[in-house]
Amino acid sequence: MKLISLNVWLGKLDYRLFEFLEEMSDAIDIFCLQEVSLDLHDKLLKILSEYNGYLGEYYTSFDERLAIFVRKKIRVEDIKEITLCKNEETELRGKAYVVGSKLQYLTFAEGRKNFIIANVHGLWVKKLKKTDSGKSDTAERIAQSQRINNILDKFPGSKILCGDFNLLPSTDSISMLEKNGMRNLIKEYRITSTRSRFFPANDARFADYVFTSPQINILDFKVLKNEVSDHLPLFLEFS
Repeated sequence: MKLISLNVWLGKLDYRLFEFLEEMSDAIDIFCLQEVSLDLHDKLLKILSEYNGYLGEYYTSFDERLAIFVRKKIRVEDIKEITLCKNEETELRGKAYVVGSKLQYLTFAEGRKNFIIANVHGLWVKKLKKTDSGKSDTAERIAQSQRINNILDKFPGSKILCGDFNLLPSTDSISMLEKNGMRNLIKEYRITSTRSRFFPANDARFADYVFTSPQINILDFKVLKNEVSDHLPLFLEFS
């Protein structure tokens, strides 16, 4: 099976994004997307007509939501969304925002394996200082990782955890997600950046991750070079 995880940046590069998704739809079984607005989701349903689309609730002032698109031949057994950090008012450089974080997951069976695919958009901002990249450890982000582990611990099968975590590789919040043999593919494959040239900062080239449990057989993993957002797509082929 093949999966892509991508923060779509609310579709700001719409024609690039739409062409990419249409092209990849011939091969990809599951798209895990972050920063999908309600309006963008309606457009994506038309492009990804051979998929069932599952859209979550908003978690920021900008109508950012999680969405998973699953090829219709895959029989989804369960799909849920869980709040990791509740929506709260915060500020960055004098501007007020409402920001939270969510985890969306689905379960299905393929062959003799039971799978859970978890799609995450981690906490983006929490009263940052000007010198803070927004991707370091905070009490909220530590608690967020613990909640993710608590959710995944309930499932004994094959697990894939992916998304935009807004965390640097060196954080304890990332180390916590390597619990119980979960493989950090960004680290394992020595990925040097998950951001495109549309992302202006030079000091935080990481945000996106894929973690897999030992039961997942990884056939291929890479960061695609298609610049369809300020994030780059993460591609995983697995069984």
